[in-house]
Amino acid sequence: MNYHHPKIDNQDVFKKTRLHFTLNFSILGILFVVIIFGLTVGTIIGNVQRRIRENMDYTVNLMNVESFTFPPMNEEQCAVVAFYPDGTVKTTLEDYDSEMTSRIVNAVLRNEKNFRVSSHVFQSKGYVKQLAGGTCIVYAVYDCTYDNMSIRHLIFIDLLLIGCSSLLIIWAGWLLSGYNVRPLKEAFTKQKELIANASHELKTPLAIISANL
Repeated sequence: MNYHHPKIDNQDVFKKTRLHFTLNFSILGILFVVIIFGLTVGTIIGNVQRRIRENMDYTVNLMNVESFTFPPMNEEQCAVVAFYPDGTVKTTLEDYDSEMTSRIVNAVLRNEKNFRVSSHVFQSKGYVKQLAGGTCIVYAVYDCTYDNMSIRHLIFIDLLLIGCSSLLIIWAGWLLSGYNVRPLKEAFTKQKELIANASHELKTPLAIISANL
């Protein structure tokens, strides 16, 4: 019984090897880029949130709750909504119209930490202040609309950079795979030439031997 070994296409082997190398290189490279950009964006968002919280603490801690006055501040001052024991509500929401002010106060009363009013996005934080006549609840209200827009733009740019970086990584992986596969191609070519030359050299002795049998 004769067995026929399947013919191996070296070009197909080289192509598959190159594709596998490019795929593995691209996955690792893109994963690295995503982690780096993700950590960068996460750090920036964390710094923004910390700055907002510090601004709230700074504003409320320096205010005079009894007279509802504020000393000169070096940092940007956030808005304040104070609920006094006698039912009086005082705010520093003069930059907004009466409808927005009412909606902000209602959101604060519901103890919402993050809320949207019209096109504005707010964060609030509550504080308890003890007065002679009872307990005053003070809320710091920070308009973080601009910060949210900046973060969205940052995320968009981040995704765009990840996309561009991914294309560059795939292109680099394809070039590197070609560079790595080239020595294999040369080795197979030399092996093929060697086998062909050896086969040619053996034809004459084999022919003589066959004739003598």
